[in-house]
Amino acid sequence: MFEVHPFQARAAIRYLARHPIQCALAIAGIALGTAMVVAIELAQNSARASFAESLVGVFGQSTHRISARNGNVDEEILSTVRKYALDWFPLATVEKPVAFEHDGATLSTMLYGFDPLSLPAGQSVATANLGEFLTTPGTALLSPALKQQTGIKTGDQFTVKYAARDLELKLVGTLDGAQSSGAGKRFVTVDLATAQEILSMPGRLSYISLTAPAEGMERDLDALSAQLPSEVSISAHGRALHSAQALTRAFDTNLDALALLALVVGSFLIYNTMSYLVSQRQPLFARLRALGVTRSSLALQVMYEGWALALLGAILGCGLGLGLATLLLEPLATTLADHYSRTVAPELVLNSWVIVSVTAVVFIVASAATALPAWQASAAPPIVQALHSARVDDARRTAQQLAVVGVTAAFLGCLTLSFSQRSLEIGFVSLGLIVVGLMLVAPLLVGFLIRCVRLLPLGKASLGFRLGLAAARDAAPGLAPAIAAILGAVATGIGIGLMVASFRLAVFDWLEHLLKADIYISGSLAEQATLTEADAARLLSVPGVTTLSKVRRLESTWRGNSIDVTAYELPDQAKSGFQFVAGDADRVWSRWAALDTALISEPFAWHHQVTLGDWLEIETPRGTMSVQVDGIYRDYGNERGVVALDWQAYRHYWGDASAHGFGVYVDQTKNLDDVESNAAGMFAANTTVSVWSNAAIKAESMAVFDRTFMITDAITWLATIIAALATFNALLALNLQQRREHALLRATGVPIRSMRSMLYCQNGVISIITLSLALPLGLLIATLLIEIINVRSFGWSMALSVVPTALFTPVVLAMALTAVASVYPVENASRTPPARHLNDD
Repeated sequence: MFEVHPFQARAAIRYLARHPIQCALAIAGIALGTAMVVAIELAQNSARASFAESLVGVFGQSTHRISARNGNVDEEILSTVRKYALDWFPLATVEKPVAFEHDGATLSTMLYGFDPLSLPAGQSVATANLGEFLTTPGTALLSPALKQQTGIKTGDQFTVKYAARDLELKLVGTLDGAQSSGAGKRFVTVDLATAQEILSMPGRLSYISLTAPAEGMERDLDALSAQLPSEVSISAHGRALHSAQALTRAFDTNLDALALLALVVGSFLIYNTMSYLVSQRQPLFARLRALGVTRSSLALQVMYEGWALALLGAILGCGLGLGLATLLLEPLATTLADHYSRTVAPELVLNSWVIVSVTAVVFIVASAATALPAWQASAAPPIVQALHSARVDDARRTAQQLAVVGVTAAFLGCLTLSFSQRSLEIGFVSLGLIVVGLMLVAPLLVGFLIRCVRLLPLGKASLGFRLGLAAARDAAPGLAPAIAAILGAVATGIGIGLMVASFRLAVFDWLEHLLKADIYISGSLAEQATLTEADAARLLSVPGVTTLSKVRRLESTWRGNSIDVTAYELPDQAKSGFQFVAGDADRVWSRWAALDTALISEPFAWHHQVTLGDWLEIETPRGTMSVQVDGIYRDYGNERGVVALDWQAYRHYWGDASAHGFGVYVDQTKNLDDVESNAAGMFAANTTVSVWSNAAIKAESMAVFDRTFMITDAITWLATIIAALATFNALLALNLQQRREHALLRATGVPIRSMRSMLYCQNGVISIITLSLALPLGLLIATLLIEIINVRSFGWSMALSVVPTALFTPVVLAMALTAVASVYPVENASRTPPARHLNDD
């Protein structure tokens, strides 16, 4: 029943061989789309793996974590975990920020407590004698970064302070390289009992790390979850891997969506090619049906042809994608390093699963694109298949059916937005349904607008123009795939361009408000370099320096989660740099010096669902501090979110006064260059300290922004080029479909010049109307990206800015590409002798 006869296969191969341009364009389109997806996925996976490797902390790459909402896990839960998941190597862990004191210096750092004997096989923790660490009370290990910064040696004593408790510890070794590869990470490690004593947590844990085996994970996970109390939960991935995924998830998702856009646009080439090949062979199909070939056999033949094109495109695309991945890897790694202050050494990792999964997606897309032409090849009765007029009517009906599908998809897209107010994935699904739905509606709308243009008084319009309008009306249904492809690609380019331009303006405006100081002094993040009060005093002694602002970046825990805390010492002129999205500025600054007040950034409020007036219980070296959220401020510098504290609260709870950066305010009557030169000379011998002017730090920030979206721009431009290929393919196919009509016009005396005018008018009217529709659709996409995707990805809000270059550049590019794509089909149609095609059909 579903058999394809050998003579059908031979006829299909001969026919495809006689139409190499259409087949080559379809293969090229799907190959480019495939290449983009393969390149993005391979480059992302490789960069993410390198990034995650650079974040591996003291406990290696654990796969799961058991934690409690209040940050305290009952130690008795360990017995349950060992009963149901013993081969998961449960590692009881205590983690808190503490103050580290040695030779009169005080540093804030993290303290970890765990049992080294519970580590999975093959994982070690120290270069020293592990027996001394386990059997001698008061011993500790340091990370290499902390040991290097403090100059402490093995055997030296140092003090750890937490909540007014002091404990003398002896250094017996350092963590080995595999366990401390996070660059610049500073921490102290003690055994579990010592940590519980220092932190006053008898019988309590911060969390339990788990390393799941390769087999039976889901079974053991379900069994363990069922036995745990309600206040305890299991989350996938350990600290290092979870951090890497959390930091890059939104960035990866955006690139994935853009790569899939290129593949979807390429699928319209397959649809257009198969529609044309089916339309041209309807008389042949009619004869085959009359000879007894079944509908299912014809449909299967067309599906095989679509799969063959998809297979060739996928093979070429995967090969091209490997090369593109190599080119994309370095920019992706640079972007991760720019944003997350991590040194990423990228190395391309070939992943066969990516190749297989992308090829499967290509075949699914190709099957969807070929399904309708296959149905058209088999659905109509033989006598109807043989009529040219029936094929034209069929194209109109197809456009109407696609419009119905498009309206349904757009409605479902709007409906799915109400399913979740926070899910990024649902946001992308909704956006995709809306965009694809409107793409499918566009061909019918273009035809309607052409009919409206024909109703306008045309005055003394030329014969070619009038014929062109009539031809455009009839051609629009047949060009439905090209119209949808060019509309989707251009509108998406407009939407992304407007979003990026709006984001860029918002970031620039934010920097203009935020950076009030004239000069900025900063220590290296990678090396955890700090500036002291003595450094501040030296700066204040420089002629022309009036005052300083200070900033200190800290790591703490809240509800068992690691959070970023930033302490500020702000002169009055610096306070105006904060832009509040919630909270009254006067009230905020009147309470700023209090120890129980804090500000949070907009991303922190979004990700942790914290609002004004909420209280946060933050762990510090001197115990838990309770702060109330008095304001929420705009911050584009950290999508993870930040809790901001006054400098006095930092000094009180962390017992430290060192800073990561100074903002230097200069007397306006003094020469700024001279002051900057003196400040730079002061730190010339310290390679870990950088001196930036206000203008330089703004320029570098915007350069990082531009590097971030460089890949985005490249993908959207490529999608537009693929859409132009679809347009060229469609116009060439249309020329071949209409060659009998063109021959009749030539035979009745229409001159070549009028024929040319008619065809250019036909293509121009359709292109102009299609690209005009891309403008409002692009504005809609930009609005959805800003209001839905951007907020759900990063927690950032911004206003839509209609930048003319972002709005019209994709339209001008597409207009130029479609004009070029029109040249060969038009010239071929106008120069072909009419007698050659008068016997067609």
